[in-house]
Amino acid sequence: MPQPDFRRHFATLLGGNGAAFALQLAAAPVLTRLFTPEDFGVYANAMALAGLLGVVGAGRYEQAIVRSGAEAHALARMTLRMTAVSTLVACAVCAVAQVPLMRIGGLPPGLAVLGVPLLGGALLAHGILVQLANSQGDSRRMALAKSGYAAATAGAGIALGLSGLSTSPYSGYALPAAALFGFVAVTPVLLPVLRTPRGEAAEAVAPRELRRRFRDFPRWNLPLALADILNQQVLFNAVFTGVFGAGAMGLYGVTWRYLRAPAGVVTASASALFYREAAANPGGVLPHFYAALRHVAVFAVPLTAVLVVGGPWLFEAVLGPGWGEAGRYAAVLAPAIGLGMLSGAVSSLPMAVGRQRAFTAASVAGSTAALAGLAAAGAAGWGADAALGVYSGLVCVQYGALLVWFRKLALPKFAAR
Repeated sequence: MPQPDFRRHFATLLGGNGAAFALQLAAAPVLTRLFTPEDFGVYANAMALAGLLGVVGAGRYEQAIVRSGAEAHALARMTLRMTAVSTLVACAVCAVAQVPLMRIGGLPPGLAVLGVPLLGGALLAHGILVQLANSQGDSRRMALAKSGYAAATAGAGIALGLSGLSTSPYSGYALPAAALFGFVAVTPVLLPVLRTPRGEAAEAVAPRELRRRFRDFPRWNLPLALADILNQQVLFNAVFTGVFGAGAMGLYGVTWRYLRAPAGVVTASASALFYREAAANPGGVLPHFYAALRHVAVFAVPLTAVLVVGGPWLFEAVLGPGWGEAGRYAAVLAPAIGLGMLSGAVSSLPMAVGRQRAFTAASVAGSTAALAGLAAAGAAGWGADAALGVYSGLVCVQYGALLVWFRKLALPKFAAR
């Protein structure tokens, strides 16, 4: 893709993702006044568990859609069938594990048994359709889906809060229900990508053959994605909640919802385009590598600086009294968030050049070390700010080392091997 086209597609995706971020930010002062930190803690834990299903539900075959060319539609249909089956299986598993989910994650019964599997299935199906849109170069549809999801989720959350649900015993259901509504609301936007383009015959490939051709994705990408979601969200949330309490987890959940996750809107815009280019031409990806980093750095560097200098004041001014502690968490995590944005923009390179095994080992080791540092600091009696400082520092080391390695992989003499 020529550089002007890269910039144009990046601008399109960033526009949609930026609109999503703006909508979330606009809704934040309302939602944080309607719901308590504990409600946000329940939401964070529910979404972390849903993300776990989103990672394993289709064996990560959905990540191969961008690389599969003419087989993209067949692969999308196969992974959507896998999503339906895995969602039903997850309902049974969550029913059996209902008590631990309620105890560890603070999830109400209906959310633990039914809500989490439905959220996970919706998250995965949404991701499959987005990958298919990316394979077709449909940046406008991807951007519309992102902004539409943000609008629907924010609107549903505010409506449920104003309806009185936020002050009822069922307040923990509201934010996850709003997220589920958001996925459902944007489905009509994404469904057209499943149509076979006019004039082209549908690629008839047996699922067994697809699984054979793309077996490296469940073999290496699945363990990596599973380790990431476990270490960075599921186990992190469990450790943080267990050591510092549900209120602290809620404050961290707000940091995640309104900072770490929205920071991904910029990363996702560059990453989607970079992955497409790396998969198509791994030996000539170095210019796109630098372009992706430049585009993301324009946002990552100022964001990091603003959070370090004024995080507590900013959160309290925007979200309301009592949320300054969340801003302190954000200030401590800011360097890791900035480096994570840069690393995430080009983290698909090992997958594109066949270095998934090494990437899996390095990522698992780094994220495990960071989580162990957080747990050790908590066990030593350190406060949440200090423990997050240890975690942030170890994550920065991990992301910095990965960026150095990614650049090496982008060099033609390595990528062409």
